[in-house]
Amino acid sequence: MSDKNCFEPICEKEDILNFKSKKRSKLQFEEESSTQECPLKRNIYGNYTWNVLHTTAIYYPDEPTQEQQQKMRNFFDAIAEFYACKHCKAHFQKDILKNPPQVASRKDLSIWLCQRHNDVNQLLGKPQFDCSFENLEKRWRTGCQ
Repeated sequence: MSDKNCFEPICEKEDILNFKSKKRSKLQFEEESSTQECPLKRNIYGNYTWNVLHTTAIYYPDEPTQEQQQKMRNFFDAIAEFYACKHCKAHFQKDILKNPPQVASRKDLSIWLCQRHNDVNQLLGKPQFDCSFENLEKRWRTGCQ
């Protein structure tokens, strides 16, 4: 199944009903996505993007300078402008206009991003994440130490 309004390979995705019912290990998922020399499909591209965004947010300064705050706002503006999936990009553009990036601290940014991710998960019928900062810190920064 693909986005009818987007003809780029990034818009191709697995059928969401079949994707949900398939029981695949994380290793199988990584093998499937890394062994093919093809453009990324939307679900894989999205997963990688969320990983980068959450990791970036959790390593953002606790007390960023005004310049760092502006750069982070610009970072999210750039993602909203240049994201390859047209449907995803349009949703994210609307979402960050309604809910601008909270860049005052690492905690604020991480929770804000988790809430944005939960908005997308809700649209896709996926489970919601616990957006407590303690949970985010453990998941994206300290969990496997």
